[in-house]
Amino acid sequence: MATPDGYSAHFSRRELLFSETAVRHGIDNTPGPLIERNLVRLCTDLLEPIRQHFGAIAISSGYRCPALNAAVRGSKTSAHVEGRAADLRPVEPTISLTDVVRWVQASGLPYDQVIYEFGSWVHVAVAASDGAARHQALMIFEPEKYAAFDPANIPAERIA
Repeated sequence: MATPDGYSAHFSRRELLFSETAVRHGIDNTPGPLIERNLVRLCTDLLEPIRQHFGAIAISSGYRCPALNAAVRGSKTSAHVEGRAADLRPVEPTISLTDVVRWVQASGLPYDQVIYEFGSWVHVAVAASDGAARHQALMIFEPEKYAAFDPANIPAERIA
């Protein structure tokens, strides 16, 4: 449920919209109403349950308008552009990114994608409002080279 200051009890609007790249380049990253609704759904359906299970999580990227997505060299089909995705890390250092991916996979949550990205963060996304969740669990270590999530195949230098 959205609150006056945010998209859910623990995730503020500022947190899901802020981007240092947008500030640096003077990009207006203000979403429209449909994207706002997607962000509320992302927070309530995925981010709040993840936070409830693991404790505090840090969001490194949420909504990206098309200009911001281009500036950060995001995928042209990124769910971030629709307000359906966020990149996160658990704040507690004993919780690994693998722990988060495995939990999301087993949780029964309506996730579209959960991706272990570059050994640095976990990307989570909800499906488009008119689509079914694909429940894809992936990992990526090189641009555009996705593979099925398999902790046994994570390079040692990318384990986080």
